[in-house]
Amino acid sequence: MSVTKHLSKLKISAALLLASFIGAPDSQASADDGGMGPKKLIAIREKWQMPPEALANRLGVPFHVYIAMEQGAQPLESQHLLALEAIGIDQCLAKQDTRLLVPEVRLALGATAEG
Repeated sequence: MSVTKHLSKLKISAALLLASFIGAPDSQASADDGGMGPKKLIAIREKWQMPPEALANRLGVPFHVYIAMEQGAQPLESQHLLALEAIGIDQCLAKQDTRLLVPEVRLALGATAEG
């Protein structure tokens, strides 16, 4: 099965997977709970070769809020994590490169391909 077909099947369940993987009870993920911390956010943005301004725009937050997220002063909320997931899927489909997926989604895609 192609990557595109796997991703189409995965889009519906990916949000639930990411939410359960991160497991943040208050709809926010921090570096302490194994979720998406500032370093991971920066690494993903750099992997996507996206400037901070562009990612802030894609997340629907003002630039200063995004910078606070990268510095750890502003937590990432559920909607930000879901947006990152969607952006990763868009990047993967556009470039046909599964390495551009958010790691949790890439793990789920591997499990889907095996099952």
